[in-house]
Amino acid sequence: MLDTKNIIEKMKAYEIECVENRYENLAEERVTEIFDMAENKEEVQFLQDNMDILSDLIFGGVYMDRDILRTHVFINSSLDFRYNLTVEESSELAESILNNGIGLCQSHIFYTDKENLEEVAKRVLNDRLDDPEYVKKYFSKEEIIDLWVQERSKEDVIDQLIFTHDVESLLELTPAVAFTTSEDVKVYYSYIDHRFYGGL
Repeated sequence: MLDTKNIIEKMKAYEIECVENRYENLAEERVTEIFDMAENKEEVQFLQDNMDILSDLIFGGVYMDRDILRTHVFINSSLDFRYNLTVEESSELAESILNNGIGLCQSHIFYTDKENLEEVAKRVLNDRLDDPEYVKKYFSKEEIIDLWVQERSKEDVIDQLIFTHDVESLLELTPAVAFTTSEDVKVYYSYIDHRFYGGL
């Protein structure tokens, strides 16, 4: 007969041994290093209050720097996001923001400059201009007639909209500052209607 109780006890002992071994090999300098990257009181307090997040940062096996930590803490401490990110996901998002000036996470767009939104706007407007409600929203009846008479291409109309309008308004963004990078660059974020946007 299978002694399940004994097996469970062995499993428990194994888990305890693994945890003990992991923390025996953890240098205090590693913990200090993480907290040194958290430059404001809110980040420090969040890490002290959320041991699961702190453990992920220390044992996640991902190279850590201030920008990855800020991204990770911001997403995982904000009520705007449905679920926590892994350290690896935060690293990928931070890399996209730093290298491309733009990133996407859980129907929210991150960007460092409005100019980085132009390619996104082209994709969104390409879909929206197939919707009569959006066409009426962007153009008056007279403008629609003019566009039809002039036989303007869709691409040309999209370029005109981006040139003559605020790109954040076109995308119906409500930007707020997420965090500031280690290079002192502000990173903005906003919900974006993902029905019109298939990704970066």
